[in-house]
Amino acid sequence: MTDATARAQTEDAVEIEAALADEVAHLFQQHHQAIFAYLFRLLNHRETAHDLTQETFIRVLQHRHALGEIKNKQAWIYRIATNLARNAHRRQSLLRWLPWRNAGDGRYAQTWESYLVEEQLDVERALAALSPIYRAPLLLYVRDGFDISEIANILGISEGAVRTRISRARKKLRHLYHSGETAR
Repeated sequence: MTDATARAQTEDAVEIEAALADEVAHLFQQHHQAIFAYLFRLLNHRETAHDLTQETFIRVLQHRHALGEIKNKQAWIYRIATNLARNAHRRQSLLRWLPWRNAGDGRYAQTWESYLVEEQLDVERALAALSPIYRAPLLLYVRDGFDISEIANILGISEGAVRTRISRARKKLRHLYHSGETAR
């Protein structure tokens, strides 16, 4: 191999690496806020969600050479985030409930705005009380707008299991919300 050929190959490798780094940066800009929101709602712990969001994109960077083979990059990134959340939960039992303030007897406050805030908190309490196996597919479907096949890919389960979990999650969420069985 001549010096010119080696130099050309090195330049090509540098260009490819720069293009991959640009793609990773673009993916980060495009998805980091949604990944953080997903992890925060899944784990109910801000610092852990922040750490796992960073770790998600470190993994994307580490596997940047596979980006050309991945058809749905968004679903792939969510899959990485979901797996990291599962691992964190298994290793350290990090799944925590959100700290909720005591609503007292002011549940139906004087103003419409405070009433809406209380209603939103009630929904969030009910959502936090759902098991992660139901919460994750429900959040991916309702909040993040993924379709059933994408959720199945992200969670590594069948489409039928996704449908079942979303249906059960809705029923459980409705029951928790209306029964007031969530902690205040």
